[in-house]
Amino acid sequence: MKTMYTLNDIINLTKLSERTLRRYLEQGLLKGHKLGGIWRFTEQDLKRFFDNQSFNQTISRQASEEVKQFIRREYNANEEGKGCVILDFNAPDQYQFNEIRCIVTETSTKYKGFSMKLYPEGDYTRVVLIGGFDYLNDVTNALTSIKKPE
Repeated sequence: MKTMYTLNDIINLTKLSERTLRRYLEQGLLKGHKLGGIWRFTEQDLKRFFDNQSFNQTISRQASEEVKQFIRREYNANEEGKGCVILDFNAPDQYQFNEIRCIVTETSTKYKGFSMKLYPEGDYTRVVLIGGFDYLNDVTNALTSIKKPE
C-alpha cells in the first residue's frame, strides 16, 4: 500500500502555513486527492511539489531569512543554547529523500522551539535546522544512518 500524507504532514515538513498550502492547491502547484473530505498526498505528489521551482524558491528564502535571524541573534537569548546546522545530501534518490524527510520530521516532533526546513535543490537536498543543542545532536545523529547513493 502506498504511503499517504495529509496537509498537516506537509505543514510539519515545510513549516508553510495551511493557508499557503491551500493556495498552492488552488493554483495547481500542489496536487492531491480528497478522501473523506481530507486532503491526501502520495510520495509522487510530494516529489512533484518539492521539485517545483516556486516551492523551492519560497522554502529557500524562508530558510535563508531564518539563518540570517539566527546570525543576528534575533531569538530568545534566555535559552540555554541554540545552534544552526545546514546539511546537504548529494543526489539522494527518492528512497533516501523519504528517509531524510521521515528522520527529520519524526525526530523534530520530540522538541519545541526549533526551526526545520527540508528541500531539494538541484542535485542535492538541503536540510536547515535551528534549535537547541540536544535537538541538533539528535537529528544529525539520526541522519547518519542514511546510506549514501552509490
